[in-house]
Amino acid sequence: MQRNEKFGLNLDTIGLKSRKEASGGLKNFAQGHRFAAHSLLALCFVAISAMHPYFVGVTEIKIEPKSKLVSVSCKLFVDDVQEAIFQQTGQKINLSAKRPQDQLLLKNYLLSKLKIHWGTTHLPLTMLGYDIEEEGVWCYFESSIRGKAKSLVVCNRALYETLETQTHFLHVTYGTVKQHWKISNPEDCHTFGMQ
Repeated sequence: MQRNEKFGLNLDTIGLKSRKEASGGLKNFAQGHRFAAHSLLALCFVAISAMHPYFVGVTEIKIEPKSKLVSVSCKLFVDDVQEAIFQQTGQKINLSAKRPQDQLLLKNYLLSKLKIHWGTTHLPLTMLGYDIEEEGVWCYFESSIRGKAKSLVVCNRALYETLETQTHFLHVTYGTVKQHWKISNPEDCHTFGMQ
């Protein structure tokens, strides 16, 4: 019994007449299975990646040139922020409860991690409050600018001390001009050009 017949591959029943044609068919068959195996491996990689949590924050800064108002919104995962504050202060907090003492701890934590410079001038941030949105917490700040500057430096080290893979997406809008950047631990600052 030939090898092809042993594995149920009878050349006459699949319509191949010669060994040359058969080897081409087997080659295509093997390539198809190789593709299927690679697809399965890719699917497994995606599934494993989906199980691994991502540590991502968003910082949005909007500058209105005419009014000189700076609005800052920062979104992080609630449980990550609560854990970082606990690690820093030893105090457990529950941001969902919206207690004044928890807001104070949140404000102090974020103001120690989020720094913004208009040119060479540090912008002091005033916390307006926060909202819980599903698993995230949006924190709102404001400030103001004076004069013109060629750059805006945004530094955000929030959660870097507890999450070595923390990433922050930075979105800056100056008037109608939008710019975007990503920083990942340990990189903590980016300079945006202002026009």
